[in-house]
Amino acid sequence: QIDIHGYQDERMKFLLWCDGDYFIIPSSYQGRFRACPKQINSVEDLLKHNGDRVLVVKEAKYMSYDSVNVGDVLDLTRRRLSHLERVEQGKHHRDAEVEVLLCTKESPGAMYSIPVSLPTFMEGVFEPIPKDTTLYSITNAHAVYKRGSQFELVRPDPRFEDILPQNTRITLDFCIREPEIMISLADDKMAMHLPTRTDIQVSFMTQIQHKNVKLAELDSAPEKLSAERYNELAAQDHDYETVDY
Repeated sequence: QIDIHGYQDERMKFLLWCDGDYFIIPSSYQGRFRACPKQINSVEDLLKHNGDRVLVVKEAKYMSYDSVNVGDVLDLTRRRLSHLERVEQGKHHRDAEVEVLLCTKESPGAMYSIPVSLPTFMEGVFEPIPKDTTLYSITNAHAVYKRGSQFELVRPDPRFEDILPQNTRITLDFCIREPEIMISLADDKMAMHLPTRTDIQVSFMTQIQHKNVKLAELDSAPEKLSAERYNELAAQDHDYETVDY
């Protein structure tokens, strides 16, 4: 048996996704996030990059003649485009002239910078060294950064077993307002919000007198969504202020 305590027509929540999983979390969630710098996925894009000149190699899908390893720090301050007549690609050699990006690298533990030549066809993941080390609540993250920004969950909400993944890039999508009702189990003083999209059928028993209840800590927990449900919620109107007073 459940008691229904009231209706809330607009509760602020945030839509997030990562690695094919979809989540919705309320603004009362107490986990903390750190912004992730935008990744660059090829040497060709490094040539067009106008942001930070110092980047970390996260992936290297092609090891060029001048070996580049994961963890190396590239300095593009004096980058320039040049040509190289011979590069190594696995066990094969390419004698044709190719374009290369000339820059320097610093390997972990190295005492000095080393010149490197990166072929423009090289793929990889390059990431600027993070400057913003602020830990954001989900509400502040949405207020400071635009939609589509990526964050890493640094500190899960300690009040319950958090289902949001750590050490993974999480994309912050929309802020929505969702109608809910407040319910509790009969004879229980801890209540929770139940979205009106919940597929549930109830039969009326009796009108109850008002009783004081408190929100359970689990009321702030993330909810995992199917892709279909996520897209339905994402299609709503999102013209809202993100500051939740």
